[in-house]
Amino acid sequence: MQKGTNWNEETITKEQFIQLLRDKIASVSFNRVREDIVRFIRDDSILDIWSASYFTDLIVKIKFKK
Repeated sequence: MQKGTNWNEETITKEQFIQLLRDKIASVSFNRVREDIVRFIRDDSILDIWSASYFTDLIVKIKFKK
């Protein structure tokens, strides 16, 4: 699967979804995201944990219906 490509199939497997999500997370500039939303957050220290590794670690918590 190439990075930056859109999904053009009718269905997607769990593994394919996870790979697309990993690719997207890897391409995000979390510093830019923080800059965009910091004005909407009262306590911006909660954004300190935001990183590619943080969101990648959260992938294991996604639940899929069968």
